[in-house]
Amino acid sequence: MPRKSNNKQFRYYLKEHVIGSANKIKEKFPPISEVVNKKKEILKIKTIYDLRGIHSNIFLLVAKSKSQSRKTRYFLATSLASQSSDLLVELAKDYALEHSLKLLQYSLHPKNFRTNLLILCEIMNSEEYLNSIKLLQTIWQDFRKKIVKIKEIIDNE
Repeated sequence: MPRKSNNKQFRYYLKEHVIGSANKIKEKFPPISEVVNKKKEILKIKTIYDLRGIHSNIFLLVAKSKSQSRKTRYFLATSLASQSSDLLVELAKDYALEHSLKLLQYSLHPKNFRTNLLILCEIMNSEEYLNSIKLLQTIWQDFRKKIVKIKEIIDNE
């Protein structure tokens, strides 16, 4: 079933229920890119909101496509690690593939020079927003449990 977006209603929902109680991260953010039909598409990150007031460790990214359509896209993300590494990317790859999500090494605070490991989910309507929040929180909890298990294995060696 194709995903549909009623952009005006969804923007209103975000403005009233999400952005109003979220903290806007005030930085200039580098763009992100994705491959669409074997072509690289650049997405300019307009704003990032920290949703800690509503949901812990969840961020809303508002991106503007630089392609001809110039449409606004919304992504929910959770930070799996505040300092990304190849090992953490390898551990998180299974979650991303299993749920058709995207992994992204991205600095939420570019002035701090820390590259977070984010897992992204594009949202187009309020139902997807609510389902994606639950999914991202579950993935974050499972990922933390996996890290603790690895730490225990190393400690017991």
